[in-house]
Amino acid sequence: MSKPLPEQNIRLLKLMKQALEQDLLRPSYKPLLQVRFPTRKSFQLGCDLQTGTGQLIPYSSLEKLARLTQTSGELDRWLLEQGLEALKRLHREEAESLLVIPQSATALSDPEYPRRLERQKELRELSFRGLVIAFRLSAISKDLKQANRCFSELHEMGVETMIEGFNHHPAALKILRALGSRYVSVSESLQKGEDGVVEHRIKACHRLGVRILLPEINGPDEVNLHWSAGADLLAGNYIQPPTRDIDFRFPPVII
Repeated sequence: MSKPLPEQNIRLLKLMKQALEQDLLRPSYKPLLQVRFPTRKSFQLGCDLQTGTGQLIPYSSLEKLARLTQTSGELDRWLLEQGLEALKRLHREEAESLLVIPQSATALSDPEYPRRLERQKELRELSFRGLVIAFRLSAISKDLKQANRCFSELHEMGVETMIEGFNHHPAALKILRALGSRYVSVSESLQKGEDGVVEHRIKACHRLGVRILLPEINGPDEVNLHWSAGADLLAGNYIQPPTRDIDFRFPPVII
């Protein structure tokens, strides 16, 4: 017999269910800077929720809340639907657009997930070009067999994958090799670690033909530094959507 949920968890579950059922979530698109192609439209999908008291709950908290209340599957489906519609709009504006859609361990372990994604593609009459589905390394490492199956099927469909939370642990590179993902997003601890660690990981990823995203860019000096080190994509508070008024061609830092 399962234990009753604590009162706080019940309130959180009701909040999450209400947000999903009443369509209260708002999609958010974090701009990504492709270093080699700085004017291309590139985004990472997320969402936020504004409560009745005006509090804004960001995606990082909603993702944890979904895990706590066992609604990750519903949040995955909502994000996927929003993302595919956004990708279709982006393709009308620019064929080379890139959109990263985060998904949870629930999607990763669902054997029907790739086929459901294929049906969504046919329903919306869109191309998977520029679509990247992202899974966290912590979720992947829990069941490598399931992860390998999911990644393989997505790759066969022409969908690119990203490993998020990529760290300095030796097993991370082994998992990357095994899954054949073309994108990784490094963990905050790796990005802010000792000098030379990120550069070493970038070189290791490039040897495998993998593009690397650094997600915590908060100033022009960081853009210069990581561009010089060979990073492929940058995200963070400093990165804004490309416009004619923004110039991302920073001179490289000489170390």
